[in-house]
Amino acid sequence: MREKDKKPVFSPVSFFVTAGRIFERAWPLCPDADTRGCSYLCLMDDLTGFVLLHGLIYRAGFIGKARPAKVERYHLLSFEKVDRLRQYPPHLSSFQSAYDPLEQYPGAIRIRSYGKLASLSGLTPGILDEAVVLVSAVKEGVISVEEGGLIAVISRNQFYLQLLDLCQDIRAVA
Repeated sequence: MREKDKKPVFSPVSFFVTAGRIFERAWPLCPDADTRGCSYLCLMDDLTGFVLLHGLIYRAGFIGKARPAKVERYHLLSFEKVDRLRQYPPHLSSFQSAYDPLEQYPGAIRIRSYGKLASLSGLTPGILDEAVVLVSAVKEGVISVEEGGLIAVISRNQFYLQLLDLCQDIRAVA
């Protein structure tokens, strides 16, 4: 197999680092960015439901300033998004089962070719959370720009292309 034909390895740690860098570019797009300095990322195995990584991403200069209640809320919502998406195997985005009255928001995507789910919680609107994980997945090489575009169309994600453009210089760590 030629080097260029090799499928990239899915690395939860690399995905987390890349998502943190993309989060830095995304948070100014948030209408209330001054109060949104952290988010929770959740990576889950789609087949087993095993959580691969559940970590807090901070914006530079915001460490220690987040209200504990907000941090806990982002933690719970990031898990809820991937868990809900896992219950709907045909869905590519948690947008497809989102229901605001029950606090079920968009922000999770299915990475089919790797059997993984990824979500972020902490930005508003929730579709911006989704844009961060979409762009992270593209930068990690686990979905193509076109696959990301398909998910963005399904979820009517107006931030995907803008954030992809803002992150042109970002490359995967691993």
